[in-house]
Formats: sequence, structure tokens, C-alpha cells
Amino acid sequence: AYTTAHGLSGDMVTAIHEATSGTIWIGTLHGLSRFDGTRFTTVTHAEGLPGNRLTAILGDEEGGLWLGTDFGFARITPDAFDRAARQPASNRLPYRPVDASDGLDGIPTNRGYPNAARLDDGTLWFVTSGGVTVLTPAALRELRVPAAPRIERVIADAKVFAPALVDL
Repeated sequence: AYTTAHGLSGDMVTAIHEATSGTIWIGTLHGLSRFDGTRFTTVTHAEGLPGNRLTAILGDEEGGLWLGTDFGFARITPDAFDRAARQPASNRLPYRPVDASDGLDGIPTNRGYPNAARLDDGTLWFVTSGGVTVLTPAALRELRVPAAPRIERVIADAKVFAPALVDL
């Protein structure tokens, strides 16, 4: 039996996933832990994990991990996990979020078993508070970076102002 005394992120396990490499990934109410057969390595919200409460963990065809969290879904890579665990102050865990802005209905939940599955076609199926969500990892890019706003003109009181004159 393993607990926080052994390095596990929390004593209540809410998700578990075995990667093709044999590495065991464990989600708890307090973070994400990796077990390599000898010891645990843990990353929490303090190191950049998007929330602490994990409800599901699935691997994709490229070796990434999709996490069900208390805000939505997030994709991380094992390499990014390693960097965040080694140097938490300088290496916040980067992730690709999937949330309401992507059309997600509800939040991932760990109700029912299984609550997540990867199909042969690579799609990832998750139970959410709104029903079932299907993610196609190949259709989602690594990091969603919004485009910088560009002001082309400003109209106020029927008067057109050049962008160079607008003080932001």
C-alpha cells in the first residue's frame, strides 16, 4: 500500500493509467504522481498542474497524457512533467487546455467505472457532468495561443480615428 508518506500526491486515488512504457500515472485529489516501479514523482497545482483534483488519465498515440481536471481537460507530456518536477520554480508545467471555450459541456467526473477510455481509432472518451465528451487528439494542437488583438480602426460618435492615435 502506498500513501503520501511514500511520495504519492494524495491518499485518495481518483484516476490511474499505465503507459505503454509500463510507467504508472496516478491522479489524486491533490495532484499527479508518476510511479516508475521504485519511487513516486509528483506535480501539483503549485508546479503548474491545471488544478489539483484529477478525475481521469488517458494516454494518446504520441505519448502525451490527457488529464480530466476540475476545470476541464489538459494534455501534458511526460518530458514537461519531468522538467516541472525537477525545477518547479523555473519550469511551470505547460499544458494544452480543453474547456468551455472549446465547447466542453460540464466538467470531467470520476463517477462510474470506467470513466474514461481510448478507442482503437485514437479518440478519447470521458465521462463529464454534462454526459460524455469525445476528444480527437490529432485535431487539437499542443498549446492554444490566442492571437493578439489588432485594431484596424476606431469609430466614436460617427468619427473615424486612425489606430495610431488610439491610446491603449
